[in-house]
Amino acid sequence: MKEIDMLIIKNDKGGEGRITNQVAASSYGLPVFSSTMEEFEGDFGPADIINWEGHYFPVANLIITLARHSPMSDSELEAVDLFLSQWPEGPQLPKDPTRRC
Repeated sequence: MKEIDMLIIKNDKGGEGRITNQVAASSYGLPVFSSTMEEFEGDFGPADIINWEGHYFPVANLIITLARHSPMSDSELEAVDLFLSQWPEGPQLPKDPTRRC
């Protein structure tokens, strides 16, 4: 499995969130969302629920929102797809590349 380590969000306090398979929580090379942000710190899968400013939602929703509103390369979109695929019943990015961003 190839190395995945992409910055997907950063806050003004120096915290960041990454899609990565370079942490212990990653299993079999599958990426996790790894956050050092004060709001939600730790390693998460797509179905894990986070609390951001009193709003509870699955990590997958955050990742999809960021992917749709941030320019990403094909390899970054592949990493996002791989992350989201770990929750097949959950939200996914459209497969049509023209509808991704």
